[in-house]
Amino acid sequence: MTIKSFNTFAKSIHLLSLKTLRIGMVTSKDHPNVAPDDHGMIQQLSKLYECKSVIWDDYSVQWDQFDLLIIRSAWDYVEKIEQFREWLTKIDSMKIPLLNDSNVIYWNWNKLYLLELENQGITIVPSIFVKSCENPISLSDYIQQGFDNGKFETGQKEFVMKPTIGADSYGTHRFTLESACLLESQFRKLLKHSDMIIQPFVDSIHSEGEVSFIFFNKRFSHSIIKHPSPEDFRVQERFGGNVERNTCPAPSDIEAATKVIKYISGKGRVLYSRIDMLRYKGKLCLSECELFEPTLYFMNDEKVIKNFCQAVADQMGESPRFRGVAPESPRQLLSQPDSPRRSSNSSGSAPDSPRRSIIQPDSPRHLPKRIGGSMSRIRCKNSKISAKLRNNNNINDHT
Repeated sequence: MTIKSFNTFAKSIHLLSLKTLRIGMVTSKDHPNVAPDDHGMIQQLSKLYECKSVIWDDYSVQWDQFDLLIIRSAWDYVEKIEQFREWLTKIDSMKIPLLNDSNVIYWNWNKLYLLELENQGITIVPSIFVKSCENPISLSDYIQQGFDNGKFETGQKEFVMKPTIGADSYGTHRFTLESACLLESQFRKLLKHSDMIIQPFVDSIHSEGEVSFIFFNKRFSHSIIKHPSPEDFRVQERFGGNVERNTCPAPSDIEAATKVIKYISGKGRVLYSRIDMLRYKGKLCLSECELFEPTLYFMNDEKVIKNFCQAVADQMGESPRFRGVAPESPRQLLSQPDSPRRSSNSSGSAPDSPRRSIIQPDSPRHLPKRIGGSMSRIRCKNSKISAKLRNNNNINDHT
């Protein structure tokens, strides 16, 4: 057996061990096979791990079959919030790694986090927060309160109200000061189940759109712009909205989004995040942080998909449950199996970061120092396999 063929054998053994790790892509009954935008990502990730879509409130699921759960299209949690909370508690009690983790989810599912971020110096769309436990005043009075305390600028004509717990524009309404009385009953009905936010309507949604910045493992990956239809203000596709790739985001805009990421990184383990922002009065303002069930807009972009696969591999390597068994990198394991490798002491270009290593899959690179555990352990394991084969089968290696 030549060294070249042995390397192929060893890599096959390594891939086989990875394939025994099962990842559950958590979704809902309305999207049993997850959202279409995720399909290309799952296809690529399935080359490294065994991936399966699984419905979070399906009582027949044996959750302990999974080594990792990644929440994706669980968009019906809004109507089943207590049941979803019980599910999170169950998964935590079973010690099954969840991404993003439950601490992040608990913090993120109520948009009152915007008030916390504002207190940390992050610019948000001006907001009045109304607690559901309050004895509420009228919607018009809250608007006037916003004018009085300087939240709303004089001359502001239109406003938006929405629940702090919601997804896909659930309970979101646009209105004027004159039409506020027509929404009074709806406002009080929503307030019984959730805190509420009242904001000025941001005109730039029609001219510039809502700009989103997507991060994997707290590293910026890509940006998109969502536009509403001319007849609506909501950017979701089911309301006629459309999406385009933001190919050249301004560095200052990326920096503003990164400032948000730096703060939320202390909340728990974060695999993915989407920072939605609107330009209000000439300044980019945080609209929402999406940390546990957002569309990530892979849009069949190979570079973006590989960025995500690398982020999953990194997360598995950082978890005590998986340390030492995560892949070397998606680029290396998905490349030609007989490609020659350089040792860590080879001369030439310096090792690339994991993020860059997946962008140019055909380029010869050094192995990263650590992705998914110590690379020295992997080399040691391969050496032991090699020695055993030689001892048992009297194999003479040829250079």
